[in-house]
Amino acid sequence: MAAPSQYIRVDSALAANGKVLEISDELYLEAVGIYVLMLGHCDLTNTDGTLTRKAVTGARGIAPGRDDLLDELKRVGLIKIRGANITIPDYLEWQRSADEKISASERARRAARAKHCKTHAETHAETHAETHTETHAETDAELASKQRELVEQGEQASTRADEMPKNAARFIAITKVWERVAGAVPSEATKRTLRAWAEMGYSDTAIASALKRAREAKARSPAAYATAILRSGDDGEAVTFDGVRVSDLARYDGIA
Repeated sequence: MAAPSQYIRVDSALAANGKVLEISDELYLEAVGIYVLMLGHCDLTNTDGTLTRKAVTGARGIAPGRDDLLDELKRVGLIKIRGANITIPDYLEWQRSADEKISASERARRAARAKHCKTHAETHAETHAETHTETHAETDAELASKQRELVEQGEQASTRADEMPKNAARFIAITKVWERVAGAVPSEATKRTLRAWAEMGYSDTAIASALKRAREAKARSPAAYATAILRSGDDGEAVTFDGVRVSDLARYDGIA
């Protein structure tokens, strides 16, 4: 991967620079070349004109045993050397500082980010609008569908109510009497008997009395036992508990 492109400022009149003119003829071209490479290295690494001797040699600038080039640059004042560190004194007079470069980079980054955010916001707004429209349309369709479903359910419920036997309420009431007296939920077979009682029009009092007698007699089939007692009453109904008991003892003891 190639390094990012950066540029340094090199005076077009570098060859006429007083310090450059002092470089010996034997080292002139090589020393100036190393100097330019050092400027580039400082700019690339944002060091504001400082680098190490190792950084110079690592850039293939100085061949082994050619420290004389650095010594010459130092002699004419183009660089300063202190131990392993090298400084270019007038670097910041010509080149951008690290702060300037970072600021420029930051401005570019912020501009790119702002552009991205704007594009993202616009895209999000468009997507949200489209989604909202689609969702709204789907919601309206769902509501209409649910309304139709509720209407249909209402019509079906009305139809079931019309088809429901008129004695349905009596069956429910009789079932409650059974559960209260017998102390248990009626089986399916018993429910058929309770529906028959509802059809016959027996009162809650008569049914409760008959069931109490069946319970006292410990009848194996309380529903059948109570049915026999209910049928013994005048007009299909036993009016009092005593009447049920006397009728039961007189005619239906063999049912238990």
